Amino acid sequence: MKRIIVILMVTILTAASFAENVSNNESFTEKAYGHLLELLKIPRGSDNEKAISDYLAAFAEKNGLEAIQDEALNVLIRKPGSKGRENEPPVILQAHMDMVCEKNNDVIHDFLKDPIKPVVDGDWLRADGTTLGADNGVGVSMIMALLESKYLSHPPIEALITTREETDMGGAEAFDVSLLKGNRFINLDSEEEWAFTVSCASTNDITYTIPVSYETVSDGFAAYTLTISGLTGGHSGVDIDKGRASANVLMGQLLKNIAGVCDLRISGINGGSMRNAITRECTAVILFKAGALDSVTSAVRNIENDFKTQYLNDNGLRITFEKIEPPQAAPLEMMSAASVTAVIDMILCVPTGVQSMSRHIEGLVQTSNNLGIITTQGNTVTLINMMRSSHSEEQERLLWLHVDAMRFVWNWGLALNMERFKQGEKHLTKADSGKILTELKKSDEKYKWLNGVSVQTLAMGLIDLDNAYTRFFSVQKREKKYTDNKIKRYKRRGRKLTPYEMNGHPKFKSRHESEPKFYTRHDNMYFLKYNRLLRKLRNDGFMG
Repeated sequence: MKRIIVILMVTILTAASFAENVSNNESFTEKAYGHLLELLKIPRGSDNEKAISDYLAAFAEKNGLEAIQDEALNVLIRKPGSKGRENEPPVILQAHMDMVCEKNNDVIHDFLKDPIKPVVDGDWLRADGTTLGADNGVGVSMIMALLESKYLSHPPIEALITTREETDMGGAEAFDVSLLKGNRFINLDSEEEWAFTVSCASTNDITYTIPVSYETVSDGFAAYTLTISGLTGGHSGVDIDKGRASANVLMGQLLKNIAGVCDLRISGINGGSMRNAITRECTAVILFKAGALDSVTSAVRNIENDFKTQYLNDNGLRITFEKIEPPQAAPLEMMSAASVTAVIDMILCVPTGVQSMSRHIEGLVQTSNNLGIITTQGNTVTLINMMRSSHSEEQERLLWLHVDAMRFVWNWGLALNMERFKQGEKHLTKADSGKILTELKKSDEKYKWLNGVSVQTLAMGLIDLDNAYTRFFSVQKREKKYTDNKIKRYKRRGRKLTPYEMNGHPKFKSRHESEPKFYTRHDNMYFLKYNRLLRKLRNDGFMG
């Protein structure tokens, strides 16, 4: 941590032309490090920034500097230029005071009032079972060291420290930029050494709300707590390409495996608290019949071994599987079988991890997704996914890929069935169509692009078509398009009407005429004009 502060200090001073020669870098480092340790004592999660904002305003007053603290608790501190440099254009230094508040489940820590406990681990500074808050405590502490320096030659400095960066950029949005006099701006919220970041990815928060129904726990069902923990976690921006596992994603895979060996029910599932953090822990309360215990235990241990083999960077990964005792502590209600399927399908459907890499900058992630939060409240399970991309077109392309794939599957299945009808055969079931499509994805170049689309989305295209046929034939039968007499007349002429001739068929879909949407079994995603997205889950909607 100290080494990083030294490097960033020198980089800032050199790049901004603050000084012709900077000596005694170590004293700057020690001051910045000291300020960081003081910041760790002040709870400063997003929307809990009053104390840290007041602390920064008091720091400015103590050092005889002008400070403005606005209603959003942003703090702007001005320091005049050094002697002979008073009239130079100001340089704006910006950081944010809030931090991501995450902790391991076995750690007792109240982020509203408890200080962060730092641990020196070799050359690194980390926290004891919680996030450290180096993002962006390091940037704030560096600014404080620069502001209190008596020896640095510099132009006028405008230090802007904002709030709510980790949630919705609320502080920056609320700040009155007319207060700033400078037009040279350096943001101190970056990680890479000896490098300047000249742009950043845009983000979209995508919230999925899954309505679930509950029923009374049936006789013979036992309740267990299932927890995935010990993962490394990290920031969904800078760590997304490091091959680290997400506990939320792993839980979806684990529940899918368990559901394959028993009648699985879920009482609740919760994982993560910040949508921009790779989730380290996720817990589900599950229920199944006591006779399936051996099968479930075997499934849990097998997939745990698979996870450990796959995610070598998460060497602390573990799955705990414990019966809830005493029986009175067990839940009285459990989700219906259909709701359990909906929740698992949705978790597995959400795209996660790196989606594409930049073709222009080596090693740069261009587009990524992070399923940061899963919560259960009342009759709703909520998933919050953060999508990042340095190209907004890439975000739209990924969404259109799913839309186009669902329409393609519909049209492919429709054409296939029309040929069967012309031969006097019945239409294929969704299961049979799915088997054919799976083989085509493996063997035919024309279909391999579908491998980049969620299997749940493809499956729903086939289910939609199957349902359309059911509705279509029901209407035709009810309306008796071809009367019995007409069928007999054709028969007397020596020709039997095929189902295709008798009933026609559902219509093909075109990109221009059909509604631009895709969905899995229990959710819908619609495109709106001007590239805005609306996630519509049955009767509930959320603007993303």
